[in-house]
Amino acid sequence: MSQTAAWVLTLGDVRAAVGVREQVHLMLEPQAAEVAGTPAHCRHVIFWNGRCVPVMDLAHWLAPLAPSANVDPHRHLGIYAFQPEGSTAVDFGALWLARPPHRVHVDDAAAASLPTNSKRWPGVAHGCFKDAGGSVPILDLARIFSGTLAGN
Repeated sequence: MSQTAAWVLTLGDVRAAVGVREQVHLMLEPQAAEVAGTPAHCRHVIFWNGRCVPVMDLAHWLAPLAPSANVDPHRHLGIYAFQPEGSTAVDFGALWLARPPHRVHVDDAAAASLPTNSKRWPGVAHGCFKDAGGSVPILDLARIFSGTLAGN
């Protein structure tokens, strides 16, 4: 049985996970710049380590009628490393979080189907596991930050 570590993220009212090596930084109450004319789920950028990093409100994209994370003054921001498809370069993106992530260990026996609380999960997750709190989709960061969510 294979076992691995992951970070469980709280994105508004939903949870998701990323690989333990994908999370590279965590910020409390970050200063994000709003970009005019952008969809509600990708309205901000931050400037981090000399880079302009897009910030996604994945909870809002999954449930467009839910309140946006940017109205909460006590929000967190996770910065994640990923490799765009067909590239060997590492890129970065950020996600609004409701609270700091926590680390878990997951094994093959925890594999599960994606939750049904949003029909959009298959577009941003490439797997899922169950823990005591329920289903936890595993995020496909390259897909999330590729720009394909803007049209959905």
